[in-house]
Amino acid sequence: MRYKKEFDPKCLDLAEVFLEDEPAINTDRTCDELALAIQQAIENFIAAKIAEQIEAEARPQLRIVRNNHDNGNPS
Repeated sequence: MRYKKEFDPKCLDLAEVFLEDEPAINTDRTCDELALAIQQAIENFIAAKIAEQIEAEARPQLRIVRNNHDNGNPS
């Protein structure tokens, strides 16, 4: 029996490929668990890359604010 489906079907495909070589643990449940872990890893990676991009875009403005503050201009 399959349980929660909170992952992209491609994650399930990938999990199935990896578990083909592991017959002792190759069950629907384990496959779903691995698919969910793959999905979470992808989401974490994307979130980290977006955060890096936001930080990189904000860095020049932060330098201006710091320079203004250091030079006695609070704005």
